[in-house]
Amino acid sequence: MNEEKKEKPDNELGQREFFRKYNKLMKEEKWNKDKIKEFINKNEKRIFTRGNRYIGTHRDHIIIKKIEEYEGVKFIKEIKEIQEMIRGIGFIAGGRVRQEIGNSILGREKNISSDDVDIYCYREEDRKRLVETFIDKGYEMSFMNSNCVNFTKPMKVQIITSFYGDISTVIDEFDFTICRVGMDEEYFYMDKDFEENLKNNLLVIKTVQCPIGAIRRIIKYTKKGFFMTGFQMLKLYMDWDSRSNEYKEELVKYLMKMEKSEDGKLSQEEFEELESILIKVD
Repeated sequence: MNEEKKEKPDNELGQREFFRKYNKLMKEEKWNKDKIKEFINKNEKRIFTRGNRYIGTHRDHIIIKKIEEYEGVKFIKEIKEIQEMIRGIGFIAGGRVRQEIGNSILGREKNISSDDVDIYCYREEDRKRLVETFIDKGYEMSFMNSNCVNFTKPMKVQIITSFYGDISTVIDEFDFTICRVGMDEEYFYMDKDFEENLKNNLLVIKTVQCPIGAIRRIIKYTKKGFFMTGFQMLKLYMDWDSRSNEYKEELVKYLMKMEKSEDGKLSQEEFEELESILIKVD
């Protein structure tokens, strides 16, 4: 007779396993906002401690422009509402901002759309407050882990919880120039090469968090019509060469395990370790 498999207590679950369990429960049981907030308060260390990283000071190659400089930028009603909700505690960066500027300077024929709104926090203590703000406003949470919290309705929103800082320094952590853009209520913040590279559909690497992770993102953007020169690709090889032997061995070990496994998967603990390597700056 088979013994019934006992469920592990929460303190024995890895991060991915823990969030898989509770994301499933949240959907199945249709948690209301009070239950979600209670869960967040109880598991605050799980949700808001990964990375726990403040990003430095302003970089000279990030330029700032008034939103009014771009004719035709008309944010939809939901974006304006989000701007009011996050005023002083968070800001929008990445794909959605690129879409708004691109629509103004290039027209809507360009394939630069973004499905969701990525929001970052100015300060460490703002992360929990920002998440609770969206819950209180009736946004429907769809997913959470130690990197981000996602909402689906009334529109897709992703709150990044793994690092925080002011706008110009956060976007300076982004890899491609076409991603290095953010906004507050009055200004756009962007890499000095953002507009030129966007107009030319060019992927230019400014920062490499992990060369393998970068390759996955290159594939994503080439499907959107962007391309990368040979020299930019060379940057990934140069970055790989500069990494420590320990870093390379770790990454190769986990990728080989995935390659050799029957289903192409790692254990929960192994997956979490690989995920940490992919976002780690060596």
